[in-house]
Amino acid sequence: SESPLLQTVPIIMLTAEKHQKDINAAFDSGIIDYVTKPFKAEHFLVKVEEVLFAVKKKILVIENDEETLELLQYTYRDKGFQVLTAGNGIEGWTKMREHVPDLVVLDWMLPKMDALGILKNMKNDPKLCEIPVIVLANKDEEHEIIPHPYALSKPYIPRDLIKRSMAVIKS
Repeated sequence: SESPLLQTVPIIMLTAEKHQKDINAAFDSGIIDYVTKPFKAEHFLVKVEEVLFAVKKKILVIENDEETLELLQYTYRDKGFQVLTAGNGIEGWTKMREHVPDLVVLDWMLPKMDALGILKNMKNDPKLCEIPVIVLANKDEEHEIIPHPYALSKPYIPRDLIKRSMAVIKS
């Protein structure tokens, strides 16, 4: 819809359609998720709860690779999350203090301020120290990461990142 108000309404499609190309077209049109008919009420309610949960949550993605940043932004928005982005550590740190997100998704290697600097700053800020962080790192960087409970190795599957994000925010 062209209405700005309706563009913010999350849509879950109920469909008997099973062809992936048609489902993909529905996603391109703006649905958040879908449930195929016949469906169990419990399954549908889980989808609705996930969407309602997501639309109330703000995620800050700090990633210096533009393509990865766009992919993450699209992936989170596609599930209904509010998404803020930053292309370097200083920009990310500034946005974090201004907007206080519910989750930070943070690339390990960043220009201008690396992930370790951001994590240390967060730890020392009473307003930000409780925000969960998912750290994204290449396989060869894993040994550098302080044991971080929410580290995720690249490459990762976006769907798995969403599931982990929801679990981290809910905990």
